[in-house]
Amino acid sequence: MPLTLDDIKGMSAALRETINEENFKEAFGIPTNHSYKQIVSQGRLPAIAARMISRPREFSVFSIGKSGNIILNGRGIYNANTIAQIFIDSVRQNGQAPYPLSGDWSNISVKQLYIFISGKAVARFAIKSIQKSTQIPVHELQKLTDPTPVLNSTFKSYAIITDVQTVDLPQDFIGNYSGKSVHDTAFKGSSPLVHIL
Repeated sequence: MPLTLDDIKGMSAALRETINEENFKEAFGIPTNHSYKQIVSQGRLPAIAARMISRPREFSVFSIGKSGNIILNGRGIYNANTIAQIFIDSVRQNGQAPYPLSGDWSNISVKQLYIFISGKAVARFAIKSIQKSTQIPVHELQKLTDPTPVLNSTFKSYAIITDVQTVDLPQDFIGNYSGKSVHDTAFKGSSPLVHIL
């Protein structure tokens, strides 16, 4: 599903101004990454940038039994790559998976979720739906190859993610609120989730 004018209209004035400026540059032969043409060619849509933890963390390790019971299996160390791979593998194996979101994203129009590690996009997912809830149903948790990172998370909503892509990903995006490259402003804040295009 390509980017539409309504997608852009639903985002901030600062973001729209950046796109207009980039379109102007491109018209004069100046290389740009954020013109409408470039955004469409890269398959970018309104999205959530999810930044993975920067250092390994120790979690209570969980699994889901066949009857849906949650089983505690001791403690384990998880790093950003391990956590990202869980979501990638889960979508590849089961077609979709739940992804916890800090804050309520249920009324924000987003169509993609990117996982970033150390400022680099390593995976892109389509967002099928977002539910406002602090709990994920067991039948959704069972779609995770390892529910540990999710069951150790605090969240106010969750996305159902599908259609994973891990190669040829764009690496620069516009922050919705700042209208600037995420690497210039948005990723310098503490929020693990950023609204981007």
